[in-house]
Amino acid sequence: MKGTPIVSISCVTYNHKDFIAQAIEGFLMQRCSFPFEILIHDDASTDGTADIIRKYEHLYPDLIKPIYQTENQFSLRKQNISQLQRKRALGKYIAICEGDDYWTDPLKLQKQVEFLESHPDFSMCFHACKIENQTEDTWKDQTFAHLTEKEYTGTEILSQWTVPTASVMYRIAFSERLDTMPRPQGLLYFDIMVYLTLAECGRIYCLGDAMCVYRIHPNSRVHKKDDQRPLKYITHLKTIQTMFGGKYRNVPNREIADRYLTLVIMSLQEKKVTTAFSYLFQACKYDVLSPVKRLRSFLQNQRYKSQKGKENS
Repeated sequence: MKGTPIVSISCVTYNHKDFIAQAIEGFLMQRCSFPFEILIHDDASTDGTADIIRKYEHLYPDLIKPIYQTENQFSLRKQNISQLQRKRALGKYIAICEGDDYWTDPLKLQKQVEFLESHPDFSMCFHACKIENQTEDTWKDQTFAHLTEKEYTGTEILSQWTVPTASVMYRIAFSERLDTMPRPQGLLYFDIMVYLTLAECGRIYCLGDAMCVYRIHPNSRVHKKDDQRPLKYITHLKTIQTMFGGKYRNVPNREIADRYLTLVIMSLQEKKVTTAFSYLFQACKYDVLSPVKRLRSFLQNQRYKSQKGKENS
């Protein structure tokens, strides 16, 4: 469909050779009453991802608008890639899908645009999703099981991992606010800053339909094994506590305590008992009931893993 795009699809990808075609096919299958554009940013992939994008670009030159970086911008931190995507977007709305996730509903964009058009006080909407878990951590299958159709506050979004990235659509009118939001060194994930900033700009709603797949795989930046991640995530959460005028200063305490308990377990495995007790003290300082909650979560995950094992046997 010709005309000025109403939606700009932003897809940032890096070494997603095995996934990017499925992501692009999810964009192309969208059935909309309005035009849209596909903005792909390949961050100097080394595995052939760019070659796959070029094939689609050749087939759909008016629809697919790629950038092929020659240096990895994320590692260099030379520029804000999301800001770069917004600056070249022509749409009224931005829809996000990273190169290793994909959409499953051909009416996804239509449903989200219809919601935002009829609810001008909402800055963003997202939706439920399905999980494709390629790791051995079967408990991750439940990552977004708590999502239900309703309005979510910034507090709820920060309290629990709530927003599947591939489900997000927001108003480009808030670009200036997003472009000028703080980016402190201690932040590990910037997407949460986007959602909390958009929560300051308007209301946020979750649609109940599962219209995308969030893929969990060992090579993902988020899920790649990193023994330092618990400490990094604690710093990340403590950094957020100091922002937004201290609005969320108490919200992440349970998550911070849980990460300290992870460090307790890691320290005990390494027979560092004194260090383990130090981390346990920190966990209880942030949430005195954290050990009990962690044990309950562990037992729930064990039951889930046992059930999955029976289903697969």
